[in-house]
Amino acid sequence: MEFALVALPLFLILFGIIQYGFLFYEVQGAASAAKDGARAASLGIEDCGTWQDWTLARAEGNGVGATLSPTVGATFETRDNGDPTVTVTLSFAPRQIVPLVPVPDTVERTAQADVENFLVGGVADECLP
Repeated sequence: MEFALVALPLFLILFGIIQYGFLFYEVQGAASAAKDGARAASLGIEDCGTWQDWTLARAEGNGVGATLSPTVGATFETRDNGDPTVTVTLSFAPRQIVPLVPVPDTVERTAQADVENFLVGGVADECLP
């Protein structure tokens, strides 16, 4: 009888730990893919679609698969000191395993890198989904 009273909170805590374990894994994978995408974008983006496909493939390899509907975009800016930078934003909808455990609707990770090379013919000011 006592186990029946304790079982519901016990299983809720157990599945909450599993849910947040998946969430932290996906967030870390998204941050890593955003960092890789920023590094690649800092070398110049010749084709926005190719760069996005490459970055999304990195995200999938890091645990943020197509089932999470990830999107990625890059924005090129110039700092106050004149140095160009690129900011890459990767967002996705985390998987919901346990309906009673709250998770955010979307997760967004950004990474920034100094631009090392502007390609001849130019890089667009942005490369958005």
